[in-house]
Amino acid sequence: MRKKKRGGGMKAEEVIWFLDCQRHDYLNHLQVISGLLELGQPARAREYLKEALRFIETERMLLKGHEPELGLFLYRFWQKVRAFEVDVKFVRIEETFEDQLSGENLVYDLDSIVEEIGRSFSGSLVEVSVLATDCLICLLASGRGKRLELTYDRGVAGVR
Repeated sequence: MRKKKRGGGMKAEEVIWFLDCQRHDYLNHLQVISGLLELGQPARAREYLKEALRFIETERMLLKGHEPELGLFLYRFWQKVRAFEVDVKFVRIEETFEDQLSGENLVYDLDSIVEEIGRSFSGSLVEVSVLATDCLICLLASGRGKRLELTYDRGVAGVR
């Protein structure tokens, strides 16, 4: 049985960052669809709309059905690697928690992991499997014939 922790939650800066990412992405989707319709390309607009819906479904999958801190961690990871033009497909997410993750256990400094994935997989599709326990998150990324194991243990990132 999971123990409930008191306090914690997202800080105001995290909420603002999260909402700003969503606003930016949704506005971009609407602008692309609007532009395609203005150019008289409804078929391309429909295809892009399907892509946007897949994007929104990935976002929903990351943020729902997981421990909240893990969902936010994965969402931040996904948002940051997209800046390197890496398309992430989450193929499996396994969680084994005896207690809830807390903000104290999960620090969001993902830069070394994101940069390694950006260097290794820029411009390509990467399949990512995730195993998360109380204090360790392991991401297995594979694509373009490469495979990386990335770990995140109490705020310390590692790459193998």
